[in-house]
Amino acid sequence: MNKSNIQIALALCTLLSACGGGSAGSGSSENVRPAADHPPTIAGFPPPKAEVGAQYDFTPVVSDPDPQPLTFAIRNKPSWASFETATGRIHGMPSSADVGTYADVTISVSDGIQGASLPGFSITVNVAQPGTAVLSWTLPEASVDGTPLTDLAGFRIHYGADGAHLSRMIDVSDPAATTITVADLSPGTWYFSITAYDREGVESVLTEVVRKIID
Repeated sequence: MNKSNIQIALALCTLLSACGGGSAGSGSSENVRPAADHPPTIAGFPPPKAEVGAQYDFTPVVSDPDPQPLTFAIRNKPSWASFETATGRIHGMPSSADVGTYADVTISVSDGIQGASLPGFSITVNVAQPGTAVLSWTLPEASVDGTPLTDLAGFRIHYGADGAHLSRMIDVSDPAATTITVADLSPGTWYFSITAYDREGVESVLTEVVRKIID
């Protein structure tokens, strides 16, 4: 397994789908039994926090071995968020009027016959503190070759005032962590990326760089 390619999603999560179709039978319908439908699966770790004036974005990971089109639904959607029924993506930028906790948000997927849902989750909208940035990410579960990731040891936050040179680093030695607040940021534009590392110290490649303007 190439441990240097641990999958991570930061802030904007990429929709991963693995769809395979079974072959359709031919001939007399009375001699062919219809194939059993397999329910779709849905997974992911929605960021539990949102920040006033910052983009919140989450897309679940889904798969379905059958060829039916998938549709998504949401229950208890926050008023400040938009939802895409074709992908299950929830995103939006809360304002100061949206501060508070939005509980039991539930995203579900259906193939028209069977369905599945993520466990209900909460999103807490906070007012950003001066000079801080809140980062959220989803926990990696596999390497790029598809093998399970069982020895995750932690994360490293790489950041700086130059997007091409992330000169600062914070070590997060908790493999279950999904969020961190970076403080003491001076006014200006700051850039952030994350790597993951295993128990042997092998580190992944950097995620996509995101930025935040500090007033």
